[in-house]
Formats: sequence, C-alpha cells, structure tokens
Amino acid sequence: MSSSTPNIVFRFCIIFIAVLSLAPVELYSQQESSSRHNKSSTFAISVHYLHIIPDKELDKTWNANLSFGGFVKHNYYDGNLIAGIDFAKYNNRYSTEPSFFSLYTYIGWECPFYVSRQLTISPALTFGLWNMQFEAHPLKDNESVLEMEFAISPWVTANFNFTDEISSYFRFNPLMVFTKKYINEFHIAAGIQYYFTAPKFVSDVLK
Repeated sequence: MSSSTPNIVFRFCIIFIAVLSLAPVELYSQQESSSRHNKSSTFAISVHYLHIIPDKELDKTWNANLSFGGFVKHNYYDGNLIAGIDFAKYNNRYSTEPSFFSLYTYIGWECPFYVSRQLTISPALTFGLWNMQFEAHPLKDNESVLEMEFAISPWVTANFNFTDEISSYFRFNPLMVFTKKYINEFHIAAGIQYYFTAPKFVSDVLK
C-alpha cells in the first residue's frame, strides 16, 4: 500500500460524510424505520475488529496490531448518542523504543440513513481522548508513561440488518490526534451489533 493511500481514503471519507449530511434523512419510509428502532426506546451494543492504516511517521517506529473496540448507542430524536472505546497495541520496530497501548475513549452523535430494510448508512462525528500507555523500557528510565491527547473522528458505518435485533457492520473513519506531532490514522472496523429495548427510566430521562 502506497504512502498516499491513507490520505486518499481520508479525503474520500470526508467527502462522503459531507454528501450524506446534505442528503434527505428519509431515504426509507419513516414507518419502516420507526418500527425497527422506536425513538428514545432502543439501546445497541457493538463489538468489532479494528484494522489500522497507521500514520506515516508513527509507522516508521511502531507497528499497530491486536486492535479491537466497541460502543453503545441510544436513539435520541433523529439520531443516536454514542459512547465507545477502541483499543490497539503498537509494537516497537526498534529495541531503542518502548511499545505502547492506545485507547481512544469517545462520545459522539450518529445520524442513520435508512436505505432499505436490510441496509442503513450512518455518518457520525466522535471526539474524545487518545490515551497512550508506553511500556517500561530499560533505555527510558524503565518506567511506564501515560500520555493523553484530544482526538476527533468522523465516520461512516454501513449496517447490514439480519433481524430487528442483530446486524453486522463495517465502519470507515479517519482518526485525528492533536499531539505536538499531528497523528492521522485511518481505521476500518468490522463487527456485530445487538439492539434491545431501553429500561423505562432511561427513556423517561432522555425524552
């Protein structure tokens, strides 16, 4: 994969999100979409495998692997509130540098577009903290170091609905981390999502 590929995919994702944001929300009938997920009444919990196309500079020193994540969301008016985490292990390419774990903890907003009964396309915007836990290293005072940076990530998710309760999904999103040296990764996630009715007191609070 050429070094320009992440930038091309990143730009395509941004353009795609912008186009979807300008499109009519009701691509599928309101009756069908509301019967699937009644507003302010449904939770979803998701888990996914995560493939990372790394930042070009970061990739010179660390190799990203063992990546996964998950999130929960709740219907709220015309979209979904989201909260989640993405975890990754970055192994050092050189013995002079420590390996580290990253944890992106985020909240966000998702706006679903009901293309058909089986397919939903959902652009979203999330923001949160990108936590880096560096492992102890004999050349770095042999102490672990924790760093936290602000990050933002727009995404597009394609949901393939098997039933009213279960769907699979593919997610495409750049991750922009505002460190001293700007980090720009691209993530591709594949996972499964389960919907269930929210407890009444939660629905009452969110009304």
